[in-house]
Amino acid sequence: MATQTQQQAKKMDLSWLHLAIMFLLMFCFGFITPIGAITPLGMKMVGIFFGLLYGWSTMDMLLPSLMGMVALGFSGLGSVKEILIMGFGNETIVFLIFILALVQMLIDSGAVNAVSSFIITRKALQGRPWVFSFVFLCVSGLLCTFGQAYASIFLCWGILYGVFDKVGYKPYEKYPTMMIIGVIISAAAFGIMIPFRAMPLVILSTFASITGITVNYLQYMLVMVPTGLVIMAGYLFACKLFWRPDVSKMQDFDVEKLVTESKEITKYQKAILIAFGIMLIILLIPGSLPKSWGIVAFLNSIGNAGLMIICTILFCMIKVEGKPLLDFSAAARSGINWHVLLMLVVVMLMSSLLISDATGIKVFLVDVLKPILSGCSGVIFLVALFLITLILTNFMNNIVVGVMFLPVLAAFYQTMDANPIVGVILILLSINTAFLTPAASPATAMLYAKTEWMHPKDVLKVMVITVGVFTAIALTLTMGLGLLVF
Repeated sequence: MATQTQQQAKKMDLSWLHLAIMFLLMFCFGFITPIGAITPLGMKMVGIFFGLLYGWSTMDMLLPSLMGMVALGFSGLGSVKEILIMGFGNETIVFLIFILALVQMLIDSGAVNAVSSFIITRKALQGRPWVFSFVFLCVSGLLCTFGQAYASIFLCWGILYGVFDKVGYKPYEKYPTMMIIGVIISAAAFGIMIPFRAMPLVILSTFASITGITVNYLQYMLVMVPTGLVIMAGYLFACKLFWRPDVSKMQDFDVEKLVTESKEITKYQKAILIAFGIMLIILLIPGSLPKSWGIVAFLNSIGNAGLMIICTILFCMIKVEGKPLLDFSAAARSGINWHVLLMLVVVMLMSSLLISDATGIKVFLVDVLKPILSGCSGVIFLVALFLITLILTNFMNNIVVGVMFLPVLAAFYQTMDANPIVGVILILLSINTAFLTPAASPATAMLYAKTEWMHPKDVLKVMVITVGVFTAIALTLTMGLGLLVF
């Protein structure tokens, strides 16, 4: 008991140390003599940025984000009150609040689980182990994308444990190892297919704030949906080629045993699916039809945030089977991730400031990196950006790595004649390839801790294969589709 208390006290002391370092970076770094082309204001911005990166990496997203907003209020850009108005008055923040609640509506209805159960119990999967594995992992990715990610991961693992028990697989065999890891891979591959999930929205919104370039949602999905599906197929193919699991025990498994409850989709769930589908179509219309069309001009005048507010009103009013499609209070309470929301507020405030002419940071970056990148083509620049972020994301917080390198992309894409949208998509894909070390992500850490099912060395072997698959697909299919679509 005494040892536990001492450990807790030590942890608390370390938290205060992290807080002190973050404070010094945010509020004192600006007093250092400016370096190179960086202005005094630029030094303050660099200090706040470094403080945010340090805090996000060592603590959580909440306290550093709140302190960053306060620090910006003392930087000379405006009062704390004005900074808060600028941050929370951004349309993207309003959009995120309502879209998270609407996604939670889909989760709470059970519609995703019902659709998933329907898919994985099809007779077409019977006696086809590799097809079943692909479909199961795609369904797992779907659940993680439109559900609570970690709850969905544990749910899918639980289903797999039942399958392994029924067909006779034991811990440490190759097929269980491949499938348990595959659930994590599917969460990463599918989690960035939809542009308004938390990770893509943070990166794409920050990119838009820095460069003024808005990524079209439909075009984004035309690139990322095939990428996610090919990643899953590539993962299984690479495991079959290099890992060589024995799938013979799956040959006679009855897939209908996976779900014991009714697979019927209720009238209420159907209504939720239709409503959510219509909402997606409305979001995609402005970017997929000519701007001269009246409906496109009308939707653009409302904006994405306005559209989500209108959908929220309608979904709260429409009742099916005696209850509204959306209980906004319940959905907002469980669906809105305030840590991510507050992080996005401060990131969007910081992003445009970092490379503004008033800070001199953009000129400084160009002066330092231009000799290194001199002679590189735009494609080589994008490849290098992907590989560097891929390496760092396996040792640092994913979003932190992405936010770090967006200013580099913004500063150099014109000089290098690189496609900036392809660049941000590659960064987004690379920071989701966090699989090699336990420090890469909480999900990967869980895998290395599952010693009752897998040897850590086997996790590493499969993850090396996985990183190779992600890299090969990113630098061929994703880049190729991106250059074609954008």
